[in-house]
Amino acid sequence: MQVAGRIAELVSGKSWQALFDEKIGGPCRMRAVYSFNGPNPLIAGGVRTTARDYLNFLEMIVNGGTFEGTSVLSAEALTQMIKDQTRGAEIIATPYPANPFSEYGNTGLRYGIGNWLDVVDNSGNVIESSSPGMFGTHPWQDSKHKAAGIIFTRTKPKESQATSLKIRQMIRDIIEAGGK
Repeated sequence: MQVAGRIAELVSGKSWQALFDEKIGGPCRMRAVYSFNGPNPLIAGGVRTTARDYLNFLEMIVNGGTFEGTSVLSAEALTQMIKDQTRGAEIIATPYPANPFSEYGNTGLRYGIGNWLDVVDNSGNVIESSSPGMFGTHPWQDSKHKAAGIIFTRTKPKESQATSLKIRQMIRDIIEAGGK
């Protein structure tokens, strides 16, 4: 993502921040500030925003690239985001080895563009993806139930991820029960 961000800057003649604001931030009513390390923007893990603004971004993903009636990302862009970009490569460091609460018995976590593909059905369709942070922030989207959220925990990373996965399962159970 870092290299792609720099290429986008060079091709457009605009900074990554300006591109983000124009293409994503503005249409999603999302204020986000990127950190930079030299000439290359820190696209992965280098942004600061509010939970409310981040939820706008997640809502856009859940709604097929549209936020409040405005098309932000194409269907092809979303397909690429949740497509396994690792092509079977061995992944050594993941937030968790597999989602133990997935009903599909996934054997391992795969990575798309900017997010982990952690609930995948038996046909290979991504049902849920997430982008958990090291210190307890766990944003996720669920395309099956048209739901998204951010879970905040304050504990050790391994415990945080397990807790967040359990909370996501509880939310799925509530949605599937019709909110009863």
